[in-house]
Amino acid sequence: MNSFSSPSPAVLLDTLPPPDPAAAGGTFLVLQSDPRREHLIATALAGTAAEFLTPNSPEAVERMVARAAPDVLVLDRSMHEWAALCRLLKSGPAHTIPIVLVDWEGGGELAAVEALEAGADEYVGNPSHTLELCARINNQLRHKRRMDTLKRLRAERDSWRFDATLDALTSVLNRKALDRALQQLEHDDAEQSLVFLDVDHFKEINDGYGHAVGDRVLAALGRLLRDHVRPNDVVGRYGGEEFVVVLRGASPEAARRVAERIRQSIFACDITGLPRRVTVSAGVAPRAVGESISELIGRADLALYAAKRAGRNRVLLAPTASPLPDTFRSAPPDTLVRSLPRPERAPELEVGHAGAE
Repeated sequence: MNSFSSPSPAVLLDTLPPPDPAAAGGTFLVLQSDPRREHLIATALAGTAAEFLTPNSPEAVERMVARAAPDVLVLDRSMHEWAALCRLLKSGPAHTIPIVLVDWEGGGELAAVEALEAGADEYVGNPSHTLELCARINNQLRHKRRMDTLKRLRAERDSWRFDATLDALTSVLNRKALDRALQQLEHDDAEQSLVFLDVDHFKEINDGYGHAVGDRVLAALGRLLRDHVRPNDVVGRYGGEEFVVVLRGASPEAARRVAERIRQSIFACDITGLPRRVTVSAGVAPRAVGESISELIGRADLALYAAKRAGRNRVLLAPTASPLPDTFRSAPPDTLVRSLPRPERAPELEVGHAGAE
């Protein structure tokens, strides 16, 4: 109990009814200016299976709120620090804890307004009415439990949403969510450029160093992709070691520079368990007027294929839109390796800087 010096309580408690066995317990942090007031509050809540914590100073309240996560804080309005403590708690990480302010001296309407404006959730102006005191404190406890449940449900919802839209390994959009995002861009007339990336020799990494190392490579690439795009851009895992990035409002040259920075960044990464550098090849295609998303992907994929044939570890810019082979018009969604026709004459492609193999 506290050792604050203060006049004795000027109120007496009503006779309490028998404890309600159905009442739910809670953890109450009780800071009063007199130990007898703490006892009176504990008596009012008798039979509710409550647990009481009694800090020895106002300074200890913030620490105990952070460590013990109590359900309700019960403060004494006669303490000089009550208003500052309310504002401090409501502005920090513990802003969700309900605060019940008990006015043992009966300050009236102005005191109640002052308490609520300082951040208190409940004001008890006549603690001698023990049934009302208990009901008001327990009402805040129920409110806290509802808020905790809502917070948990939101976290579960966000987790389900994460599982439904994001690839668990790379934390970018999974294929289904990527397809939805690309479909939404179908009728967007704003300037767009699409980057199609593929990890070079990924099968050799998996076969030579193990799938755990391969997973780390993909996770590192996913992190780099997220770091190099803006919030309104689209980045997703197309399948296997292939990724698609749509840069909104980006010119062909700007998109090529972004892809080049990604290529350089993954090359500079140290992957645990992999004694070699990771390289990626990328094809960049600006969307032409009237071009469908599938045609845009096809042109970027052609540029990626050309980058692979040119030696890998490079970024190539696709030519302007032109009739595409049927292979790229309606590739099955689960196709990870497409059968590409070998053209008699390769289209002219702008070659980005190629790093060391």
